[in-house]
Amino acid sequence: RLQSALDEAQEFLQQNNANLGARVGELESQINTLRGRLEEAEHLRNQLNEEILLLRSELQILAGTGEE
Repeated sequence: RLQSALDEAQEFLQQNNANLGARVGELESQINTLRGRLEEAEHLRNQLNEEILLLRSELQILAGTGEE
């Protein structure tokens, strides 16, 4: 009877461990995906900042010449 209970507990723990391992793997994959998306967003933000700076300097040049 005790051995049966121990066997059941061991089986439960093994299954639980396998489920936990799979879940950790899924979370690691999601983290990697989010990191990639963050890098893309940062790159896009940097490009947009560069474009804004260029447009501002072009506007300053146009304002200085009186052109519109």
